[in-house]
Amino acid sequence: MSLPSGRASVVIWTTTPWTLPANQAVAVHAEFDYSLLAIDAGTGKGAVEELLIVASELASSVLQRAGVAASRELAR
Repeated sequence: MSLPSGRASVVIWTTTPWTLPANQAVAVHAEFDYSLLAIDAGTGKGAVEELLIVASELASSVLQRAGVAASRELAR
């Protein structure tokens, strides 16, 4: 499988948003699955505009909450 080149964003959650400017790393849980998602960020043209890494179990709810209508899982 060939994955697209470029940058991907990691979707995170925090209870202390004021600490985000100082953060330099993202931690992941070894026992959780994560998905690489290609999303259409709103142009409706169907082209991949953004790559996201998100906890697989939360992907559907994250995309729904963000109003993302079109996405596909590229890797898990």
